[in-house]
Amino acid sequence: ELVENLPNFSKDHANEHELAAKFGLWWTIFTAVIAAFGFFQLIKKGSLARWLFYSILFFNLFTLTVLARTNHLGGQISHPELRPK
Repeated sequence: ELVENLPNFSKDHANEHELAAKFGLWWTIFTAVIAAFGFFQLIKKGSLARWLFYSILFFNLFTLTVLARTNHLGGQISHPELRPK
């Protein structure tokens, strides 16, 4: 809402960023739950199963790309030079 009065503000870009942020939030929560499960497994058993380690790694990398896209979309709101032509 703070940037709505800026010149070159695009409501479409703001809506796209908002949807991406919600998607990123859910993936972040999901990844945190899996990582917490892995942490408790590590404390309980003293080691982490290989499949769990790679699952945590995969979901962290996927979430990172989702949040990077969200960040890029947010930049397009106030930086029209980043918008596709």
